Amino acid sequence: MSDALASCVDDTEYFFETVLSRAHLYRPAAFDKDAVPVSTAEIDDCVTGRPLAASSVRMAKDNQLLDEKLYLMDVGPSYVGPRDTIDPVKVSRLIDAGATLVIRPASLHLPRLRRFCKDIEMRVGQGVDADLFITPSNARGFEIHADAAESLVIQLQGSKNWTLYEPVRPWEHRSFGIDPPAELSPVAEYTLNPGDFLYVPRGMPHLARTADTLSVHVTISINAIRWSDLLTSLIQTALGAPSFAGPVPLGDKLVAAIREDLPRQVARLGQVVQQAAAAEGVLEQILRSDDSMLDAVRSNLFSELVTGTKVAVVDKVRLRPGVWPVVHRGGQDPAIQTGRSRFRVSGRAADACEVLMRSPAYVKDLAEDSQAALEAVEVLFQYGIAERCPD
Repeated sequence: MSDALASCVDDTEYFFETVLSRAHLYRPAAFDKDAVPVSTAEIDDCVTGRPLAASSVRMAKDNQLLDEKLYLMDVGPSYVGPRDTIDPVKVSRLIDAGATLVIRPASLHLPRLRRFCKDIEMRVGQGVDADLFITPSNARGFEIHADAAESLVIQLQGSKNWTLYEPVRPWEHRSFGIDPPAELSPVAEYTLNPGDFLYVPRGMPHLARTADTLSVHVTISINAIRWSDLLTSLIQTALGAPSFAGPVPLGDKLVAAIREDLPRQVARLGQVVQQAAAAEGVLEQILRSDDSMLDAVRSNLFSELVTGTKVAVVDKVRLRPGVWPVVHRGGQDPAIQTGRSRFRVSGRAADACEVLMRSPAYVKDLAEDSQAALEAVEVLFQYGIAERCPD
């Protein structure tokens, strides 16, 4: 299992059991300079080295989003069209004038950061992405607000002062500002320097501002599904049952009749919801339908096309980051479900998948016969479930 989450929070068991959604966590010098998941050079290449779509960028100053016309190119590359990409020169001038640049999701544009997020995603079992914030000295892009996701903050460059406040409305499904902010009670203040880490629970208001240095930090968001989301999906599934298709009682005492029958209908709904949750693959499909958890696609395809090199018995393979396979053994043939996709596979492929769900392994160790092991791995590669371990 990757230690990306452990590099942030240190003791993952303690984090899950004691900290997550309950309290903030501050770890100074959690990362060495070379261990942070994205470098200044990578950010520079992202912003200035290629056309960056306007849809991935926001700029704000004093809690106001700037009109994108202020930082878009006057003319753009012919293959993306004019005014669809940012102008790095205009962006730099706006930052120099006190504006904050936000790249979201930065994990889409920075491969090493994306792998870091995917490793955390594998650990927490829910969708993870990241936003990048570049804030000039003596500035703040946004006023006090709370986020609707669990936030893992890593300071990359410069320093930034954070003030955390008592949580309010932690059940909110969206990020929200605080008005009036005077009603809040500060609970902690930190100055984050390069390599420092801060965890901010969902619903905890915070204010981040710079002092004498430009600041660059990344916020990794754990987009955890809520019980209300899960139950809503299950109830929607349950309400499709024929038993709920009939009309409510009719008559001149309509409300009284409904109230009398309502407890029985609610009890029946509870039973049907439990049956829906127990059905094969239903929970997996609900939990793995987040946008960051795309359906599996064949891995290592480009390498094979370029080099003609296929997987060998001496290769070490692992589950592909961001893919959560579920092995179903009912019916004539086993099946593996990933996200919204379901594949019928051989028993050997199902066995190999279950081995890789525990830890990476060499191909030769996935079956007694080398050819059988290769065939099983080829199936897992074909469906994007497994990949070669990085060198």
